[in-house]
Amino acid sequence: MPPRLSGAAKRYARTKRFLLFWFVDLVLAVVGGVVTARLDVVVLGVAGMAVRGVGVMRGLFVVAGLVMLGGFAVMLGGMLVMLGGLVVMIDVGVLAHVALPVRG
Repeated sequence: MPPRLSGAAKRYARTKRFLLFWFVDLVLAVVGGVVTARLDVVVLGVAGMAVRGVGVMRGLFVVAGLVMLGGFAVMLGGMLVMLGGLVVMIDVGVLAHVALPVRG
């Protein structure tokens, strides 16, 4: 079992970890030309989360998943409306013109 750390030692370890993540963040931004959107802060925040907070996060992820499924359903409905419009255009543009009498 690891030794228990005092408050100052915990703060030092947290600061050291933060600086490491900050350095990696800068290296990624320079080398890759991207912004990591403060991923280090998210990782450090999750590392210090209480056990009961994990249940809250699970509930939030379920809600986010349901919202994503709802958005997918709306997108699928919009695609079906567009395909229905295409079928009507083909029907009017091609089939109706074939059925028209030729006046000559």
